[in-house]
Amino acid sequence: MHEIFYDDPYIETIARIHEHIQKDFDSSYNTSQLDVALRTESIRLLMQHNKDRIFIMEEDELIAFIWFNMSDKTHIKSLYVSQRYRKRGIAIQLKQFVEQLSLQNGIHYIYGDVHEKNKSMRYINEKLGYKSNNNRMYKILEVPND
Repeated sequence: MHEIFYDDPYIETIARIHEHIQKDFDSSYNTSQLDVALRTESIRLLMQHNKDRIFIMEEDELIAFIWFNMSDKTHIKSLYVSQRYRKRGIAIQLKQFVEQLSLQNGIHYIYGDVHEKNKSMRYINEKLGYKSNNNRMYKILEVPND
């Protein structure tokens, strides 16, 4: 796993994936090339000026990514694992990585918005101790006792 930056070519791939996620839950949802181009530019600007961060896992292709922002709270904006790499614990590994990074930065609240039909992500979040308030899923992070 490694961090990418605003000029990385994977940003466009991540933008395309992010724009198409909605289609998994709403068959009438359509994404245009303009949507992808705007999302690509948006991600780049957020990384440059809003301190958004993206970590990826790759082999010969993009396997997974997590896109988040840390301020006084950590906001997970998007998490994706390629279909053929699912059910291997990758999403849990990415979320736990961001949780640890949050704690290292003194942040104790992490959240993300998860579509009600995204049963697999809701299950993962619940397994990790996240609570739900409609589509908002959140967790109070505690420093582990040594």
